[in-house]
Amino acid sequence: PQTQSEESTVLGQLQTDLQSVQTQLSSIGANSDQTLSSSSASTLNGLYQQILDLANYQDTNGNYIFAGFASKTQPYSHTQAYGTATTTSPATSYSGDNGQREVQIAQGESVQANDTLTSVMQPGTSSDLLQGIDQVAADLQNNSANLQTDVSGAYTTVSNALNNLANLQSSLAGRQLEVSNQQTLTQQLQTNDQNALGTLSQVDQTSAIVQLQQYQTSLQAAESTFSTISKLSLFNYL
Repeated sequence: PQTQSEESTVLGQLQTDLQSVQTQLSSIGANSDQTLSSSSASTLNGLYQQILDLANYQDTNGNYIFAGFASKTQPYSHTQAYGTATTTSPATSYSGDNGQREVQIAQGESVQANDTLTSVMQPGTSSDLLQGIDQVAADLQNNSANLQTDVSGAYTTVSNALNNLANLQSSLAGRQLEVSNQQTLTQQLQTNDQNALGTLSQVDQTSAIVQLQQYQTSLQAAESTFSTISKLSLFNYL
C-alpha cells in the first residue's frame, strides 16, 4: 500500500535525523568557542527544519499523514527562537487530532491505517522535541549560561523520542506484513477458484450448476477484497 510505504520512508528519515541531533548534542562542550558554537547552532537548525517538515509530511494527494482525521490541516507549527532576538523557545502547537482510521482488508478483519507522531514530538509530559532542539540552537547563538542544562534536557527528549519512534515503526511493520499476507491469501483464493471454475465447466452442466454459482460468488468476493487492499490508501476511506 502506497501510504504505508510512504509513512515507512518518512519514519526512517526521521530516525536518521534524530540520531544526527543526538550526535550533535553530544559534541557540544561547555567551553566551545563562538565559531564552533555558531556551526553547531546552524547544524541543529537544519535538522530542526527537516524534522518539522517530516512531521508535516503530505502524501501525493496533499493529505497530512500525521494529522489524524484532520488530514487537510497542517498538524505541527513552531515559532523559532534561533535566528531571532527571542531567547526562549516557545512550545510546539499541534492542530491535528488523534483520530485513527480502520480499513477492512478481509471479511471481519480490519487494520489501523494511520498514525500520529504525538509520542515522538512530545515524548513526555513536559517534553517538546522541536522546542528542545531550537532552545539549544538559540543558546549557542546567544552564548547562554543555560546551555549545558538545555543540552542535557534536549538529549533526554531526543532519546525518548527515538524509543517511541522505534515502537511506532514496529507497529507499522506489523500492519504492513498483515496486509501483505492478506494480499497473498486473496491471490491464492483467486487462483483456486479460477481452477475450480475451469473444472466445473467441463462436467455435466445440470449437476454442477449449484456448485458453479457458489464458486462464482466466492471468486467475486475474493476479487473485490484484493482490489480493495491492493489500492489501500488511508485517505480513500474518509
